[in-house]
Amino acid sequence: MSSGVQRFRTGAITSTNAALTVETVGFRPKSVKLFNVTSLATLEHQDTMDADSGFKRVAAGTLTLEASNGITLTGTGFTIGALADVNDTTTEVLHWQATE
Repeated sequence: MSSGVQRFRTGAITSTNAALTVETVGFRPKSVKLFNVTSLATLEHQDTMDADSGFKRVAAGTLTLEASNGITLTGTGFTIGALADVNDTTTEVLHWQATE
């Protein structure tokens, strides 16, 4: 029986233009959302989606389904691929939220 309590974590990391691993969540997320503060792009991934994928929205409003370099859920966190507008430099700040 579920307790009805949903775990939620947030954080911020710097982009690397290479795959990033976030293992500080402490649980296997069902949903991860990223927001690039510089480019204003977002990337969202649900546990029902394929690994390494996500819905990306850029500042102009265009929404695309990314099939590679997206988000992959892991045992206690997630990884982020080197995706244009999201993690494609070494200086931008990414805010994330993970929900169980």
